[in-house]
Amino acid sequence: MSCYSDYHGWFPLKDEEIKKRITRTEPGTYVLGVVNAGAFIHKYIGRSDNDLQRRLSEHVEVKYSHFYYKQFDSVISTFLEECTLYHELDGLDNENHPAKPRDIDVKCLFGECNFSRQSSP
Repeated sequence: MSCYSDYHGWFPLKDEEIKKRITRTEPGTYVLGVVNAGAFIHKYIGRSDNDLQRRLSEHVEVKYSHFYYKQFDSVISTFLEECTLYHELDGLDNENHPAKPRDIDVKCLFGECNFSRQSSP
């Protein structure tokens, strides 16, 4: 079972599908990928600290065909969830650890991670 099993998805990564599924302007995380032989293959993770629908729309027609998503009530929860995805999913195209939210002192929950030992600037 994947660490995003409680997410909504998978859905085609198209503007009309994003608008249909995400109707509230809230923070959230997402997993992008492709479908191969009927299976979703995760390739990229991300988040929006304020408008998940807008952020997902930036990925339409770029590289991935499908998405999962989850909305949150707080920016801190969104960041911590993105860190979990980053550390637990193999084979991601993400090159860098998720950036911390601006003006919030929060640390990654994974002890071996440099972001767990640093404070926000």
